[in-house]
Amino acid sequence: MEAVKYLVSFISGGVLLELFKLFYPDIKKVLNNKIEAKNIFNKHSDLILKAADELFGKMYSLAEEDFISLTKYEPEQDEMNKIYIIYLFASFWASLGILRQESSYVHLARIRNGKRLLNFVTTYEAKKNRILERSYQRAIGDSVIIQKSESLRIMPLYDFVNEYKRENSNLRKIIQPLEDSLLHTGDKQHRQRFLIFGIIILALIDFLDKKHLIVRDRLSYSNKLNTKSKIQIRRRIFGHYLPFMKGVEKYYK
Repeated sequence: MEAVKYLVSFISGGVLLELFKLFYPDIKKVLNNKIEAKNIFNKHSDLILKAADELFGKMYSLAEEDFISLTKYEPEQDEMNKIYIIYLFASFWASLGILRQESSYVHLARIRNGKRLLNFVTTYEAKKNRILERSYQRAIGDSVIIQKSESLRIMPLYDFVNEYKRENSNLRKIIQPLEDSLLHTGDKQHRQRFLIFGIIILALIDFLDKKHLIVRDRLSYSNKLNTKSKIQIRRRIFGHYLPFMKGVEKYYK
């Protein structure tokens, strides 16, 4: 009986070993792809989180004042504030642009968080959700990406201001659609589009930092959303694009 058990064990072990040898290259490839995806996610999530948090902080202030600092814009008094707001939008799109340039979306989609991050990218660029044409959003983001050493970085605010104020600045031509759009937020319907965009940013912050160990837990400006926007957020944003997000009532109630 012992001899039979030994023989079965020997055969089984040999078969398993041969099977492992046969499938080892595929198993190793899958594991390497997942490791690469996790490295990509960890590398870029901090940059995206920081840019998103800074942008939403400013958008919350704008929402509270109904964008008055932009709708009643006075060049001599409000110029720097306007430039800073534009810079925050550009920096956010730049953080997504760096992700696009330095990573493989195919590999990133192999892990759950990577796939969900890509869902956010899709959400920002969807026709009914974006505040500008996708090509403009990408171009504005790319315009503030700089090469530093062997990696890509976001242009510092000081350099952005200098380039913006430079005569015949190409940067200013690229960001002009965003500037025009911001200065027309006096229109209530147009302003709601920005507010919805901001809610998606808030959701991204909560997704990337669920326990808020890096950035503080920010409140929504749901009191500034009209009924139509709340329905769109509930049905389109979280019902269709981001169905994995939990406790979404905080964003629109």
